[in-house]
Amino acid sequence: MFNARRGEYGPGDPYQITMGLLDRARRMEPHIYERSRPDGTVLQIRGMPLPEGGFVTVYTDITDRKRAEEEATRANTYLHTVLHNLPQGISVSDENLNMELWNSAFCEILELPPETMRKGMSFAEVFRHNAKRGEYGPGDVEEQVKRRVDLA
Repeated sequence: MFNARRGEYGPGDPYQITMGLLDRARRMEPHIYERSRPDGTVLQIRGMPLPEGGFVTVYTDITDRKRAEEEATRANTYLHTVLHNLPQGISVSDENLNMELWNSAFCEILELPPETMRKGMSFAEVFRHNAKRGEYGPGDVEEQVKRRVDLA
């Protein structure tokens, strides 16, 4: 009741909230949930019935993890906004030269049909598309692709 009155379980009638929590505890069912405390601390609560009877509950302070997740989400939003609003064609590949990110300007400048692009697509496939259109001049398509992959 103390925690419910402090608002740790969210808005609502503290008595009703407490009765609901007690009802869940009496069912002795496993549970995992997060609780935000008024001071900004976020707790993860995991409860598990014991085989011989009884119940164990573990409280873990996950405040730093939640803040890191929020910051990662915010940074991802910024990156996405910047990437997709630049007039320059931008692409990012991983260490194996597989496409991870690109913007629409990348597809427009290279005249790549956007539907052909997909996460994990090899850079070689992009080069191959261009080589087949003759963008690298006459010659064997696979040799042109290999040469550009080797340079990359």
